[in-house]
Amino acid sequence: MAEAVTDYDPLFFRPCIFPILGDLGYGTSITINNALLGSKYTTDLDLSITFLSEDGKVVGTASDLGVLKPGEVRKIDTRDILKDLKITPKGNMLGVAHLVPTKFRGQTSVSVDRGELMAHVGSSD
Repeated sequence: MAEAVTDYDPLFFRPCIFPILGDLGYGTSITINNALLGSKYTTDLDLSITFLSEDGKVVGTASDLGVLKPGEVRKIDTRDILKDLKITPKGNMLGVAHLVPTKFRGQTSVSVDRGELMAHVGSSD
């Protein structure tokens, strides 16, 4: 049996952390992918994004931005999401895109095989 990581928050299965550069006059877009193909760990990934203030407090979450199918690449303009959430970028904000296997949908703590975590990390770098 493969070694498992227990009590793991699935929101951090495949995080993509990025700055929100609104104070500098920039709009922040991100490109995310579900590049793990041909593996026993290939799966659909739920997408959500959390926005954090410069002091680390959550200022908003877009919890259902759809599902990325294996092989899918998607570009997201965060300005649209921030507008929908009525968030005005200020200071040194961060965004975190969460890519979570659909099998973990709705769970806050899971047990996951280390090999599965590494397969997804390796496909995203």
